[in-house]
Amino acid sequence: MLEVLDLADNQLTGEITAALGTLSKLRVLDLGANRLTSPIPAVLGGLSELEHVDLSGNQLTGDIPTALGTLSKLQLLDLGANRLTSPIPAALGGLSSLEQLHVSDNRLTGPMPMNLTNLDSLAAFHWEENDRGGTVPLCARSAEAFQDWLAGIADKSGPDCTDRDILAVLYEATDGPNWKTNHNWLSDAPTGDWYGARTGPEGRVTWLDLSENELVGMLPTELGDLSRLEALDLGYNRLTGEVPLSFTNLRSLIAFDWRENDGLCAPDTAEFDTWLATVPRTNGPTCESGTPPVTRLTNHPASDYAASWSPDGTRIVFWSNANAQNHNPQIYVMNADGSGMTRLTNSISNFARGDSTVYRPGWWSPDGSRILFAALDTDMNHDTNFRHLYVMNADGSGQTRLTDGINVAAVARPWSPDGTRIVFWSERGGKPRDLRDERGRQWPDAPYKPRSGGPRRLFSPRMVSRRLQDFVQLRP
Repeated sequence: MLEVLDLADNQLTGEITAALGTLSKLRVLDLGANRLTSPIPAVLGGLSELEHVDLSGNQLTGDIPTALGTLSKLQLLDLGANRLTSPIPAALGGLSSLEQLHVSDNRLTGPMPMNLTNLDSLAAFHWEENDRGGTVPLCARSAEAFQDWLAGIADKSGPDCTDRDILAVLYEATDGPNWKTNHNWLSDAPTGDWYGARTGPEGRVTWLDLSENELVGMLPTELGDLSRLEALDLGYNRLTGEVPLSFTNLRSLIAFDWRENDGLCAPDTAEFDTWLATVPRTNGPTCESGTPPVTRLTNHPASDYAASWSPDGTRIVFWSNANAQNHNPQIYVMNADGSGMTRLTNSISNFARGDSTVYRPGWWSPDGSRILFAALDTDMNHDTNFRHLYVMNADGSGQTRLTDGINVAAVARPWSPDGTRIVFWSERGGKPRDLRDERGRQWPDAPYKPRSGGPRRLFSPRMVSRRLQDFVQLRP
């Protein structure tokens, strides 16, 4: 039985015949440096004894067959200098004996699959010059696990994925050409000038707001490689499926909104729940198996919204139109089972818990004894530009105004851990102020654009100037 077939540099033309699939004992197949055309036949994946496959320097087209991923004895796979297209198949991660992988000078596209990190024996890997195949050329994932694996390969060459590449993958996966707004996307403009995106000093994406923008389909796993991302808003679109588990790599994220889509939900896993608990501000559903039990807590001809749990999980504070004077909503509290509904505010002002936005863990003080809220000044003729912060005891008593000036609101985590200070933004100097935490990271809570049909957010990121923090010092 034939074990070695070496016809390299032999001026071969035409197609690679599928008849090669009958050579069950073949160990070496070298057809490099010829003029062969057509796709690579998938039947090669059935040659379980193959150790060496060199098809480089031809004019082969099409995809890399996923069937090649079953060749457990394969040590060398050289497909360089062809016209292969599409991404590298994840199945290649099953080549447990592979020592050399060469795919340079093709038209391969997209970030590499994470499965390649299973190639523990790989000592040489080349993927450069794949920039002719599409929007995103073949590139190495920037995820920490992938880069750690890549660092262990002595002989390697090829580009890493940039944040621009990741956004381009998102664009293609969610029908970017038909978004409501896609200004500058996939253009040569800096990524920070793409609609909804914002970048930091190093050009890395820190902010992405694509809410209400007609995104459809499933989120790509590569989105979890945006390691500097701090705020992500994908709410009010038509996204489906589960939020990728790769999002657990987003360790800088402090705001994530995925509500009101066509089935997009967070995985119901311990790993994802643990990560999600580290994100200060989140809003969106969790995936359920079957129909989850739902208990209605309020029952009256009014609207109830902007609910927030107390720190101990026994009470809920919310905003309601029930029995509101002059149709202005007021603040209520009730027990976790819906009993004991109690009105806490009683004013013709438009009392609201913040700006109608549900924050996590809410505006309860850390010990649950006080509640922070915003209200309009009654002497300002209900002008929405004159909003002030108040604090009251959890039973509604002791309502005290904390701020002066115009247009004041708290941020997502306003209370200091000891409950003695509150951070907020204001327009006292005529411009909104950009807030930063104790490590100098920008707070993404106040600068949001208004959205129709949902909670109002006051400012777009471009309107925010970088200046000071404001603090209210509370006396014991």
